[in-house]
Amino acid sequence: TIPFPMYVTLFDISIGEGKYFPDYYVILPDYLVDVTAVASGYQSNAFSLLPFFIRRVLPSETTYYMLLGNVINQSLDKLIVDPQVKIETLFRQIFEYFPLEILRLDDQKVRELLTTVKSHVQTLRRVLSIDFQKLGLDPAKCELEPSFLSAEYGLQGRLDILHRDQETTIIELKSGKP
Repeated sequence: TIPFPMYVTLFDISIGEGKYFPDYYVILPDYLVDVTAVASGYQSNAFSLLPFFIRRVLPSETTYYMLLGNVINQSLDKLIVDPQVKIETLFRQIFEYFPLEILRLDDQKVRELLTTVKSHVQTLRRVLSIDFQKLGLDPAKCELEPSFLSAEYGLQGRLDILHRDQETTIIELKSGKP
């Protein structure tokens, strides 16, 4: 239940005819919602909280694609620290970091996982060596997985990469093809 009276934070307020008109507002700013939950509501130029609420009530378990995402994210972290890390080292670390998840896969799915990871690692190497340079980003100035908390906006979460230099750049991994 939502307690009354409740706190509401108003932003970018304009005043007209003795009334306040906020551009946006946050209800219960002390209740933190994970930013991933908010982002899940954006689907094809529309917004709906239905996916968020459905995920809250359904049981969940680690899927192949969740494991793949975690493995690729872990590989990115390793590549930022050591751009020359060998694929064999990454594969060994995958088995060290995710042993139970991998044990749930049959042999064919494990081979598929490693093949897919190898392809993503090649892409990540290109992004870190070529695309970062084109964008003026230095991997040495990257913070990995920094947490953030905003009571003002009622959000919490982690970023994949935060690059700080003259400007701050947020980098999030997303799967799929451009």
